[in-house]
Amino acid sequence: MVTSTMNPATSATLQAGPADVREYLYKARDGAEMTLEEGLRLATAEGPALNALVAVADHLRHETVGETITYVVNRNINFTNVCFVGCSFCGFGRGPAAPDAYSLSFEEVVRRAREAWDRGATEVCIQGGLPRDLDGFFYRDLLRAIKRTLPAMHVHAFSPMEMDYGVLKTGMPLRDYLRMMKDEGLGSIPGTAAEILDDRVRKELSPNKLPVRRWVEIITAAHELGIPTTSTMMYGHVEEPSDWVRHILLLRSIQKRSPRIHSSEYPPLQTRRSEARSKAGRTPACSRAFPRIAPRCYSQRPSLLGKTGIRNVRGLLAGRCQRFRRDADGRKHFQSRGRDFWRVRLARTISRHDSNHRPGPCGAIHDVQDPACF
Repeated sequence: MVTSTMNPATSATLQAGPADVREYLYKARDGAEMTLEEGLRLATAEGPALNALVAVADHLRHETVGETITYVVNRNINFTNVCFVGCSFCGFGRGPAAPDAYSLSFEEVVRRAREAWDRGATEVCIQGGLPRDLDGFFYRDLLRAIKRTLPAMHVHAFSPMEMDYGVLKTGMPLRDYLRMMKDEGLGSIPGTAAEILDDRVRKELSPNKLPVRRWVEIITAAHELGIPTTSTMMYGHVEEPSDWVRHILLLRSIQKRSPRIHSSEYPPLQTRRSEARSKAGRTPACSRAFPRIAPRCYSQRPSLLGKTGIRNVRGLLAGRCQRFRRDADGRKHFQSRGRDFWRVRLARTISRHDSNHRPGPCGAIHDVQDPACF
């Protein structure tokens, strides 16, 4: 193991923590893999223990990427809200006969992608519900339409659940289907539909979602074909802290086999968001700091609009985040305040948090050559 030197402030914060937490964090600092028991202790840290966790996470971030904090200008385009899956927590999905059900044409999706590009976006995230009557090659054809108009746009699209649905609809083998999508210009896959990677929890939340084994199979196959992915963990529902730890350790095992999970996002379930925020900053900090300690292998990318907000950015920076996503969503406040409003505000927030942090854009989430962007 290689021991790294911590600055005096980090060392003092670590020394103020409980003895068992100090032991686990020293091991993590020196590169040892965390066990389930150790992870559970850190994931439930409070007070001085939480402060020590955040301090060591920030130290490891500094070791990995220095002081550059990057961001991506992104637009999410959900092409339909018609879905048969029926997740218990979902407020988005609709039946095909619902008065507010919608399905965007290819032309409208491309128009929105072009609008985002014109406003400075370098990436679009394309996802939607699962309609029963979806054409087997819908995802391929939508990807073609976007890349034909915007060949330089990074397309981050189609969750493992959607990939599985495409395989089912076309009858193609999984690897052939993924290879086809890559050949058509797919840049990366959003690792959503993960929720919590535990079948017990998944059956309670959404019995029609992919089982854990299939989610892992799709993500791993994508990595083997050279398609990077992200990963998510949605917390704040029926899960327990032990489920967080198992989820993150499973991601670690995937990374060890095929290290192409380039960033992770930890969104709270929106109905519990205020409760999560009420814990004196514990959840935003711990949910980002703990994964930095456990896998030591990927960056985190919270969404600035919608899930995070400016006022939580400082806490996330302290908890080892080094990449943000700004949504070029075409909202009126964005249009009226100019092309660079959110870019400037985010840069100022980062700078105010710590004058050593340097904000800088990334072209897209997976094509950055500068190692400081990881």
